[in-house]
Amino acid sequence: MLGCVPGTSANKKKVSWWGCWIAFACFCCAAVCFAKQHGITGVSGLQGGTCADSCHGDEEAPVLVVEGPRAVAAGTVVSWRLAMRPATSRALGGGVNIAATAGELVPEAGLYLDFQELTHVAPARSADANGDGAVSAADVVENVRSRLTGMSGNACIAGDANGDGVLDEADTQAVAGRIFGGGYALLWEFRWIAPLTSQEVEFFAAGVAANCNGTRGGDGVGTIRWEVSVISAAERLRGW
Repeated sequence: MLGCVPGTSANKKKVSWWGCWIAFACFCCAAVCFAKQHGITGVSGLQGGTCADSCHGDEEAPVLVVEGPRAVAAGTVVSWRLAMRPATSRALGGGVNIAATAGELVPEAGLYLDFQELTHVAPARSADANGDGAVSAADVVENVRSRLTGMSGNACIAGDANGDGVLDEADTQAVAGRIFGGGYALLWEFRWIAPLTSQEVEFFAAGVAANCNGTRGGDGVGTIRWEVSVISAAERLRGW
């Protein structure tokens, strides 16, 4: 462990304190990288900025697609799917940050709640394992092979299609489900509990399509924003 005790002379003090600052900066950089491998919040666009403004984004942006209702009854639980289509086959995995202006976000596999926002447990590996631009039976076979030969705990690990940090049968099921469920290379599912009063709720999401090399370079950032109308019981009786 690096000690931060000043030396006995002025020069030694300068050198010692300079070493402390370098150590502190290295620690902070490592902490930031670790945090992003295991998710990050506050970069969905809700607060004004996204990850493209501060970390990733020198690769072509992926396309984000959201699937879910645009009008819901107050207090109901709604299921959502957020999918990502990378712009290049170099994108081997990805992560997300999802936020809403009201209601309660509920994570599904591969996501967790942090500061009332959703982010990834671990970078999800692309279901398009062979990089041919489509999710097919060949990718299911490749996922099984990756699971049997992979090692859990690594960032952006091959085979971890649902991004929960564990290689198991659920990953293969996720890949197989996407063959007939839009063919998305990357996909996250979550739920949302609508507020109890009528209002317009805004959702924000940012997704990183990453090359999984452990650096910020070569990654693309895509964003999406959508609105949902929450309708109270009284308004429903009036025919919305």
